[in-house]
Amino acid sequence: MKIIHLWQRKSRGVTPVLATVLLIALVIIAGIAVAVVLFGTINAPDPIDMRILSISEFETTDSNIYIDQFSVTLQNTERTPVRIRKGDGFALEFSDGTPIPGWTLNLDQDELFLHGNTILDLPLICDPTVGIELTPENDTIYIEVTVFPKDSTNERSARTFRSDLLSVEDTYGPTFFDTQDSYTAFGAAGLNVSFTLINNGSIDLDLFLEFTTDSDESIFFEINDKNQTIHSFSLPKYSTTNFSADTFTVKPNQATVDDYLVFIILYDNADFEPLSIIILSLTYSG
Repeated sequence: MKIIHLWQRKSRGVTPVLATVLLIALVIIAGIAVAVVLFGTINAPDPIDMRILSISEFETTDSNIYIDQFSVTLQNTERTPVRIRKGDGFALEFSDGTPIPGWTLNLDQDELFLHGNTILDLPLICDPTVGIELTPENDTIYIEVTVFPKDSTNERSARTFRSDLLSVEDTYGPTFFDTQDSYTAFGAAGLNVSFTLINNGSIDLDLFLEFTTDSDESIFFEINDKNQTIHSFSLPKYSTTNFSADTFTVKPNQATVDDYLVFIILYDNADFEPLSIIILSLTYSG
């Protein structure tokens, strides 16, 4: 009987007090778990993902052949709008990891907002006084872009994304077009003018010059001993062409006005885009 009594005492359930304590503990733990999940979801930052798709539209804006301007194509793959600061938004490296200084967004404003799910071309420009220009058809680079959530000013919220290895490709000009001499007057024998054309891009160009005036007076242009107003020619990449002083001649024919503006316009044969223009202000001396 004693043994049975002891067994009965050991087989009793949890006391009401202990059950109440355990129940309260379980409720508290469940509440904490729900709060963590709920507030963690609410306070979690919006996802940001940026892809650097390509670089293009390489240009050189000075007299050398090196690229100091190009476009980079970005894709914001998330719905979160982001902002990119002009001064430190982009960083460039050569393929061996060497930094390429001096490149910034070519924008008037201090920062740019990029909407969610958007693809956009952004212009980058190099300050050659402090930066390194790029060599067309030779350099390969990495680009890093640093973005912030649109409404965040906290540096810890910034995210940096890196591109795959990108190739610096062909560039157009600009084609420089200069007169070698300055003239103000011409007589019945006409006027000889010398020109220099420079193609400092990595593309061969088919070009033509067009001659016009601001007057309806009878005035014509002589090119290579032929009366014509257009002269077509090819200019290989990285080359200079000098037109001698007897190549372009402006001659009056029964001129009745004293002053002329002569427009000499350089066009690209591929798309007839004006590349450069020289304006000569001439006085006919009779």
